[in-house]
Amino acid sequence: MPELTIQFAGLHFRQSIHVDLAPGATVVLWDAIASGRVAMGERWAFAAVENEICIRTTFAGSVVERYRVVPGPLPESVGFVGSWDYVASLFIIGDAVDAEVWKSLETAIAAILDEHSGLVLGGVSTSAAPGLVVKLVARSAPDLTETLGAMWAAVRKDLWNLSVPNLRRY
Repeated sequence: MPELTIQFAGLHFRQSIHVDLAPGATVVLWDAIASGRVAMGERWAFAAVENEICIRTTFAGSVVERYRVVPGPLPESVGFVGSWDYVASLFIIGDAVDAEVWKSLETAIAAILDEHSGLVLGGVSTSAAPGLVVKLVARSAPDLTETLGAMWAAVRKDLWNLSVPNLRRY
């Protein structure tokens, strides 16, 4: 679950993440970008961002997310997302998770998104491969981090019956 990628003015950024899951494995992958160095007034001022995430299971299909963003001179040039500063995806994919567990987790994540409504805007859906995909936008990094923390806690509880450890960042 990497840290947020912050785009700076003039940046050309390309990222590719490929995951090949072994039978019975589950991946939880979080990817998020900031519109720029917001405090520096660099919202949507990067030159181009290209991103590709591909998650393949052995027998149950795959999930691919691919996008390219080339902002124009105004934040509105990136469409609806221009009024938000953070864009994120959460992938929870695995072929050994029971259908009832997926349904429970989908309900829990939808409730988290509803609870954080106004701070984030997002949705959760089932994917082509067994699992869930969450897409969301947020107005601030703390709102995004808080929402991710709540979703991560739900994933750990529903998939593995684990609590979230207290992670310290220095």
